[in-house]
Amino acid sequence: MDHAQARKMLAEADASTLEERTSRLAWLERRGSPQDGRILPGGMAAATAFWEAGACYVAGQYLATVLLAQTALEHLLAGMISLFAGQDDSHKLSAQKLFKRALDLQLLSQDEFDLFDRLRRFRNPHAHPRAMDDPDNPIRRMIDTQTPIDDIYRLDAEQAIEALRDLLDRRPFALGPLTPWPDGETESPSAP
Repeated sequence: MDHAQARKMLAEADASTLEERTSRLAWLERRGSPQDGRILPGGMAAATAFWEAGACYVAGQYLATVLLAQTALEHLLAGMISLFAGQDDSHKLSAQKLFKRALDLQLLSQDEFDLFDRLRRFRNPHAHPRAMDDPDNPIRRMIDTQTPIDDIYRLDAEQAIEALRDLLDRRPFALGPLTPWPDGETESPSAP
């Protein structure tokens, strides 16, 4: 394939998915951003994973969205926890222990803890092999719920990116109140 053929193929693919990507971007950015930005403790790994998770979601790369949202979350929480006195081991904790520590330090609410822990379990079969009878195995979830695998990945991605954005749109991560976009709320792109 030469450069011209590649350009034509990409232009056709871009045109065919433009409306879907536009809907996902509008949904992702529906609330706007904190007035004075966000702090992203956890360094470049947290910041890069956060921005790339959003880009993958907009592009429709749902599994990548889930994995990157989890990566961003773990780096963000480890970085924030390390700011507390006596919490120098935060970078060595498993995700489950990291979430529990964040809950204990009131960086996460119980609802956030439950959601992030569930998303962690959904992510694990992608990062670590699981047996077919594991209830978190995506194929097992597909069979048990009679839901197409693409829908499972999309729903997991929407929950993961929304939960991450919700966390970063409040203190201690958000700097200032949210500044909404002029058109306000946008429904989920998967809404009927």
